[in-house]
Amino acid sequence: MQDAASDWRRYRDSPHSDLAGTVNAAHVLAIHTMYPQLLTEDIVLEDSVFEKLGIFPDERRAMLAKLDRVRGLAGL
Repeated sequence: MQDAASDWRRYRDSPHSDLAGTVNAAHVLAIHTMYPQLLTEDIVLEDSVFEKLGIFPDERRAMLAKLDRVRGLAGL
């Protein structure tokens, strides 16, 4: 688990690419949630990590549609 988490930036090359990719995807979503001006919705939708994890564009759009709820739960 530690190896996978530490490989998140280079998930494609990690021997634990699914776990490292999950951490990478979480990072992308967290940055977009906290700082949408830095990582726009279009960038999130096009990020290849989601394709690697089998999360297709319609599923990504559904996740992003819940952004206001997530921000509210986080107190943002």
